Amino acid sequence: MNKEAVIIKGLIVEKLVKILTETALLTKKKIEQTRRAAIEAPGRMQSRYDSSKQEYSYQVDGLQKSLLKIQQGIEMLHEFKVNKLSFDKVTMGSIVQVRKNSEKIFYFILPVGGGNVFETEQFGKITIIAPEAPITKLLLDKRKDDSVLIGSRKLYIVSVF
Repeated sequence: MNKEAVIIKGLIVEKLVKILTETALLTKKKIEQTRRAAIEAPGRMQSRYDSSKQEYSYQVDGLQKSLLKIQQGIEMLHEFKVNKLSFDKVTMGSIVQVRKNSEKIFYFILPVGGGNVFETEQFGKITIIAPEAPITKLLLDKRKDDSVLIGSRKLYIVSVF
C-alpha cells in the first residue's frame, strides 16, 4: 500500500499543480483586464467624484499578490518530494485516514491547495488540508490508532500513508 500511496500522492500533486497553473493564467488575464479598465476609467480631472481608476488599481494590486502566492505554491509543489516521506507518523505530505463514527475520511497534508478534493480509486475522496488548518495542527506528529478531539467530535487515526 505504501507504493500505491506514493503514486497517488504524485498524481494528486500533479493535478494540483495543473489547477494552480490554470488559476494563475486566469489571474493574469484578470490583471490585464483590470489594468485596461483602470486606464480607460475617467480620472479625477474628468469626474470629480469618480474613484474607479483608483479602485481598479487597488484590485490590480490584490490580484498581483494573489498571483504571487499561487506561483509560490506551484514552486513549493514542484520541490515537494512525495517518495521520501515517513509512513509511521503524520507529517507534511501524509495521507491520513481518520474515522469519525463509522465514516472514513482521507486527508492529504500539503503546503498549499487546502480545500481541494480529489477522487481516487484506492481511497475514494481525498481532501487536501493546509498546514495552517486547525485539523492539521491536531493531526501532525500523531500515529496510527491515536485520536484527536475536534470540538466535541473524536477522530481516530486509522492509517497514515
